[in-house]
Amino acid sequence: KLDQWFPPPLQAKLATFLQDPRAVAAGVARRMFMASPVLGTGINSYSVLYPRFDPGDYTLYYAYNDYTQLLAETGLIGVVIAIALATPVISRFARLGAVNAADRPFAAATAASIAGLAAHMAFEWNLHQPANSFLACIAVGLFLATVPGRPHKTSKQQTINPWVMKGMTEIGRAH
Repeated sequence: KLDQWFPPPLQAKLATFLQDPRAVAAGVARRMFMASPVLGTGINSYSVLYPRFDPGDYTLYYAYNDYTQLLAETGLIGVVIAIALATPVISRFARLGAVNAADRPFAAATAASIAGLAAHMAFEWNLHQPANSFLACIAVGLFLATVPGRPHKTSKQQTINPWVMKGMTEIGRAH
């Protein structure tokens, strides 16, 4: 048991944490991954396969953690693809300082929304909701359009089109 590796005062707290439904769901996803590590169990198969890995009185439909569910359902191949798709976004976080002063608040706001979503994905299943997926795509697209990629020798730094900035400001005010 994992809790036996910790000092006695922490063992009870860790045992309680490990019995939390979110921790149980993540553990089931880990076991699903171990059953099929390369290809995974298949997209949207978590709820169907849950009873095989945790027979009990209830079935969880999602792992409450997008990362463990991605690992379980798509295996290592899916994780490699996800990392490849996330690399341009992650690499541009280091270039936030290169954004011109006029666009910096907008770039910081989109970066903060992506970082918040990435953190929240460890505790919920955000991207299974189409509206959340759509908003994540918008945030990533705006971030990639605002923060410069690798510098080119002949390119000049671009600014956001003023009409796009005004439209996004108005959308933000409407909500």
